[in-house]
Amino acid sequence: MRNGLVRTLTISCILLALGASLLQAQTAIRITTQRVLKFDSVGVAVPLGMSPRGRYAAFTWEGPAPNQTNLRIVDLMGTSYGLDWSRNACFLPLDTGVLYWREDPAALGLCRMTLPSSNSVCLYPSTLGRGGIGFLGYDMDINKNATDIATSRVLGDGNTGIATLRVRDGWLTQLTTFGSNPVWSPDGQQIAFEAPGPNGSMVWVVRSSGGNVNPVLQGAFIGWSADSRYIFVLDYDGITVLRASITGRTSNVVGEFPDITVVSGVPEVSISPSGKYVLGVTEGQPVIMNLASGKTLLFGVVGVFSPFWGKNDNEVYYRTDTGWWIVRVQPGQNLP
Repeated sequence: MRNGLVRTLTISCILLALGASLLQAQTAIRITTQRVLKFDSVGVAVPLGMSPRGRYAAFTWEGPAPNQTNLRIVDLMGTSYGLDWSRNACFLPLDTGVLYWREDPAALGLCRMTLPSSNSVCLYPSTLGRGGIGFLGYDMDINKNATDIATSRVLGDGNTGIATLRVRDGWLTQLTTFGSNPVWSPDGQQIAFEAPGPNGSMVWVVRSSGGNVNPVLQGAFIGWSADSRYIFVLDYDGITVLRASITGRTSNVVGEFPDITVVSGVPEVSISPSGKYVLGVTEGQPVIMNLASGKTLLFGVVGVFSPFWGKNDNEVYYRTDTGWWIVRVQPGQNLP
């Protein structure tokens, strides 16, 4: 009788443990959502990124006038700031402000808006001395210390080249005569950028102080490793994630996405704040890849576009037909 009871209790414990593990597996990607921006008549918003402390998000979209681009800075506490004839957004440390490019003919140049007051001032007009800062491209990235901006600057032949702009005085350093989409390395010593290659986009690296420009790997840039020694690239097949040394001498396959969505020829992928994960979209669902193991995880939502990371690895933003949403993986629910 006692042995039978022990066996029954043992089996019951095993079933309970199995049930608990199955429940844990089913809830491993349980998420909460909050809409942060509802679409209105001005069109569909495109994300530019999050502020360092996660209070603000920047979006851009085409305005009602021909060739008009507008910015909107969304305060997750409820306020929204609109900036007409503006694009690009680089948040300053401690969420104290944002640098942006204003292309209104009446005030063309690099501007700064103080947050949360929303007061704006033009720092450097496009007609600044030393030849002027000229017309900056459609991409800017600020280094970790917020001392310098990397951008693609429009040159005399109409092409763009990578340049840095010192924030405190507007000093401009032209690093290359080709390329776009510059991204600082975490240590601030290198800048990765993209330029056309024989089979599509090629990722290059240049020192932020100037010097040799090194081709790294064919494909689309995803992000830097946390130690600034490697670059992650989405191969031109649109599926394979590769890790390459910044010299381009070594590379290896990390893993494969099911099928990443491409918008206007650009794959929708981004690296997490910690550098541990890559986020993309496959068949309308957000998918996350662990860069150490190559394992992937699909969220249980569909109809998603343009996802990007929030202030940490447990926060993701994405667009649906009804607006922009913030998704939080609940505490204790681990990513792959």
